[in-house]
Amino acid sequence: MRRERLSRQAAAGILGLLLVLAFSAWVQFKLVGTAGEGAVVTDTARYVELAQGFQETRSGRGPLTGDLVRTPGYPLLLLQAAESAEVTIAETVLVTQQWSETNAPGRALITRVLEIQCGLAIIVPALIYLMVLAASRSIALACLASLGYFTDPATLSFQFVLATEALSVVLLFAALAAFTLLLRTRTPLSALLLGLTLTSALLVKPTLSVLALILVVASLIQLFHDSTFRTALPAASLLVAATLLGPLAWASFNAITLGHFVYSKSAAWALQNFSAKRFVRLPIDDAELRVLQWHAQRTLETPRERSRSPPGHFVFTRSLSQVTEELGMEGEYDFLVLIERANSMAIRSHPMQFIVGGLERTRETWVKPYMHPNNKEAQRRVRDEPLISRLARQDDRLLLGRWTGAALLILGCFAIWQAKAEEQSFLIAAVLFVIAYTVLTALFDEAEVLRHSMQHRVLTNVLVIWCGWVVLRSIGLRARALAGRSH
Repeated sequence: MRRERLSRQAAAGILGLLLVLAFSAWVQFKLVGTAGEGAVVTDTARYVELAQGFQETRSGRGPLTGDLVRTPGYPLLLLQAAESAEVTIAETVLVTQQWSETNAPGRALITRVLEIQCGLAIIVPALIYLMVLAASRSIALACLASLGYFTDPATLSFQFVLATEALSVVLLFAALAAFTLLLRTRTPLSALLLGLTLTSALLVKPTLSVLALILVVASLIQLFHDSTFRTALPAASLLVAATLLGPLAWASFNAITLGHFVYSKSAAWALQNFSAKRFVRLPIDDAELRVLQWHAQRTLETPRERSRSPPGHFVFTRSLSQVTEELGMEGEYDFLVLIERANSMAIRSHPMQFIVGGLERTRETWVKPYMHPNNKEAQRRVRDEPLISRLARQDDRLLLGRWTGAALLILGCFAIWQAKAEEQSFLIAAVLFVIAYTVLTALFDEAEVLRHSMQHRVLTNVLVIWCGWVVLRSIGLRARALAGRSH
């Protein structure tokens, strides 16, 4: 009897997964055909350049190339797309916002990349389904939560843009699904799977180190809490080693190619958006910093920069060639160290502006609408397709609009209190990640905080649905218990 019930549950779970995949594939089919205008954004050029270096190295036409800011995950996807489309990346011309000026190899590369990204987007709702099902054991909740992916039009249309978020959102949910598997099985194999997923995410988006830290610590607590030290040690060792594998390999690659053991200095790159405008007004004694200050001041005073809103977008790095030439720097590393010193001075001189501004941007992440300005065609299709438009919020806000952040905190606390053990461990880690990632992104990035918060927009909506379900389930159980006592 028990075996028959388990087999029926397994069949129902598989059927639910197939239905989620079918609906997701149908949505992507409805949105397909949007390749073209707006697919190339500002960041695309740097990733294409790195992918080109990998391709030339593979073919023996160029030396090994590294990067001290970007990581190789997304360039490797571009490389795979170029190889499958039989495109030489060096021959492509990719023009931001100008599909008509993109040449034939460039169009072939863009089309193949977007095909791959659409394929990856299909599996995101399936990962959400598996994640929720593994933690909650509820097929109905898993199906409902998987619809959370379709409630955010920004994420839903972003696979039609050549940027890391198209890949990192997939890896975020893959890591969370692997985490739920580890919570259920506690085996070395599940620990290895989680570690490899996290290391892949770290090779795509350095900011997902917040996710890696939270999931690794939560996993280690669970492993050592439920087992003896000797029993838990193999799984824990595999988890830590696999998670560190990617960053250490990339840092070693940079050490070989660029002479510096660096995983990523993306924090210094992003912080300049806060510090540059304030750094130029500081009294500087250091000769090298004065050179950087002078060039930053000249950039800020140009009419083009004054017309920007807000001004000061990557001011330091736009003067890279002039500063490095004037100071005789040998490479980008010394320049990035100089930026770190300037960032540190600006933050120490304006600590309250840094903190208060970060908190204000944290609030904006929850209450402001967001839609990436590129690929209007994809966004139009999201809005025009009747069923998709009913799921996606038309004001481009999170699921509950300006109340989403407050709802997540309130419902999350109550749900964590009432949830089952495995469900509770997952909800603690997931809610903590959303809060920590929101705050840290807001602190470190003054210019593109809403775009970078896309890493957790879908997860936020899924958690609101999930926590709301747990709260309603708890209320229903209490009401049933009270009714039983009255009888």
